[in-house]
Amino acid sequence: MVRFKFFLAFFALLICVGGVAGAYFYWKKYAEPEMGVVAQIEGTAEVMKEKPDLGKRHFDEAIELLREGELVSARDRLRYLMTYFPESKTFNEAKRVVGEVNLDLLISKIPQPKK
Repeated sequence: MVRFKFFLAFFALLICVGGVAGAYFYWKKYAEPEMGVVAQIEGTAEVMKEKPDLGKRHFDEAIELLREGELVSARDRLRYLMTYFPESKTFNEAKRVVGEVNLDLLISKIPQPKK
């Protein structure tokens, strides 16, 4: 009986070693080369690290509203950008434009509360 248990334990160990060897073989033969090809197709690593500027769309919409003369709507859009997208490349420009719009609204004849 002891020999039978030893044989089963040895057989289980062989199965585990075979599974690890099979996984290593699969990794070296198929997965690793495919990852290299995908990296070459997608381009350099720097392109992959660059994040999209999510606030740019709101900035462009606000500038379009300014061109149409909608000062309050443009200011609100820029404030939204500054609140939710502080990492945007357009953040500093948005802050400057909000200051100018606030001055324009202060001088204009548009009725506003707390003016």
